[in-house]
Amino acid sequence: METLLISEKTIWIPNGNEYETYEIRNIYYCESKNQYTIFHIEDGKEKPKTVMSSKGIGEWEKDLEKYHFCRIHSQTLVNLRHVKKYINGEGGIVVLVNNQNLTVSKSKKQRFLTSSGIK
Repeated sequence: METLLISEKTIWIPNGNEYETYEIRNIYYCESKNQYTIFHIEDGKEKPKTVMSSKGIGEWEKDLEKYHFCRIHSQTLVNLRHVKKYINGEGGIVVLVNNQNLTVSKSKKQRFLTSSGIK
């Protein structure tokens, strides 16, 4: 089954033959690793839970944009609801509410600034 299932509250993340459900609001960001996507998910602990999906980040980007996710780097898709601060630079740095720093690429900077409401 290749369909990505998303609702207002949850997302099904496929990993091989298994699917697990997570609340969209708890996803901090996703990062690309080869053809896989690693989700960093808040689970009440100091360090976010990581979940690997067998789907590529490009597929996730299409589905998650409507839930306030923005591609900030070729390898990173961030949940804008978890962005605490933006540090301006050539591309810049996004600081999440869990104090994780993520690089914004120069080519994705304007899209991030527009999507986040900064400019």
